[in-house]
Amino acid sequence: MDKRAEWAQILDEVWRINRDYFYDPGMHGLDWKRVRDQYAALLPHAVTREDVNFLIGELIGELNASHT
Repeated sequence: MDKRAEWAQILDEVWRINRDYFYDPGMHGLDWKRVRDQYAALLPHAVTREDVNFLIGELIGELNASHT
């Protein structure tokens, strides 16, 4: 298994699920694609799955919605 490919897929799916199901279609005014690109650029620096989980938390945190 290619863990880096898996991590990229996980990040993309988290991003997509939030894009498709977040209660505000305007994503709280964020350029959601730009946010994905910003965090995807950090993904190659992840060493562990915990690093990926941290990036996912930061990605979701950009929405400033504590219920997400």
